Amino acid sequence: MSYFGWPKDWFHRQNDTDINEMSIKSFVNRYFDFPEDWDCDDVPLIMIFVKCKFCGNVQQHYVRENRVNFLYNWASVNFYYAEDAENFVYNWDNTFTSFSYGVRCTECNLVWSYKLEQFWNEESFDPEEEYQHSAPQFDSPLEELFWVAWKTRCLVDLSPQYQVGKYRIDFVHLPTKTAIEVDGEHYHSSPDQIAHDKRRQLELEKQGWSFIRFKFRELRSEMDRCIVNTLNFISRKS
Repeated sequence: MSYFGWPKDWFHRQNDTDINEMSIKSFVNRYFDFPEDWDCDDVPLIMIFVKCKFCGNVQQHYVRENRVNFLYNWASVNFYYAEDAENFVYNWDNTFTSFSYGVRCTECNLVWSYKLEQFWNEESFDPEEEYQHSAPQFDSPLEELFWVAWKTRCLVDLSPQYQVGKYRIDFVHLPTKTAIEVDGEHYHSSPDQIAHDKRRQLELEKQGWSFIRFKFRELRSEMDRCIVNTLNFISRKS
């Protein structure tokens, strides 16, 4: 296995229109010699700079040349996304956004995906849902804390205080039937309440819902991690 790559500042010397497959291969051929032990069975590795969509962290990533699919603007994603390749879309700051399950952010632990990108950009057109989103009524300050943080940091649409039969779920992601429960320090700590929560969750799981739960201390001290864990959970469900 052999590796080719380029320094980050090389992109800054190029026009956006020049960043394409031909220029990348031309750069590789111009600045790197084939190693002495190179043979026809070797596959080049290309190094790119991947930027996390959530926290903005930039990290190096290495991808096989015969596995990479470069998308040169966001408008082309839905047309040229390839299921059998590692997909990367070019950003204005000369980084790439990864749609590969093999790329995990080293800073916040998020794994971005094509489906998550679609959820990130979709809009809700249900008037009742819009009203509930604009002025939801929460049972606890902790739920409101999560909601404000989510709306500030995320564009993935959640429905708060969602009614399913006789039960109400704190937050749901409807397309994936993901239930997000915020467990307060007092209300969800007694043996009776813990048993009730388990029965309730089992009944809803039989209806196709999947649960992710966060405790008081997690939300108070590591809100971003809770949001990222939820995004990764939604991505895996899709």
